[in-house]
Amino acid sequence: ATVSVLYCPPPSPNLSPEGGQTMSATNVQVLVRCRPPLEHENDSPCELIQCEDNTVRVQYASATDKVFSFDKVLDGFASQEDVFEYTSPLIDHALDGLHATIFAYGQTGAGKTFTMEGFDYTGGNVENSTKLRPNLDTAKHKHGIIPRSVENSTKLRPNLDTAKHKHGIIPRSVE
Repeated sequence: ATVSVLYCPPPSPNLSPEGGQTMSATNVQVLVRCRPPLEHENDSPCELIQCEDNTVRVQYASATDKVFSFDKVLDGFASQEDVFEYTSPLIDHALDGLHATIFAYGQTGAGKTFTMEGFDYTGGNVENSTKLRPNLDTAKHKHGIIPRSVENSTKLRPNLDTAKHKHGIIPRSVE
């Protein structure tokens, strides 16, 4: 199994006694998403990776188990909706004028692009240097954090514009 790590700010700011907003003691939260092993990974030195509420346990055949703790751990059966449910408060942060960032980290093939985009891809050939192209007709249940965030923010945006204030959304994604 492989692990993708998403770094997120806390779900919501706390209100101070003076009525202002303060960030919680932890400004970063770590969400880990484990994916099932691929066929070619059966020769891994790990016998088992267990992903539970907030821990990842790596069991080796010839070594001591390693246990790592995080703010949230999603197992290999977690859906795109499960991931989005945890990260969706960031949309509210952004629409409230606060900065919001998701930083996806992990080795090649860990599932970062799938988690963030969720699209099926077509094309791509090393011999003739063609690029992979996202299939924008990918089933909605496969959509990742980015398309879900765009959809949610466009649903919420009409309620934000007033005679005094206009809101704009500038998404940025770097891979």
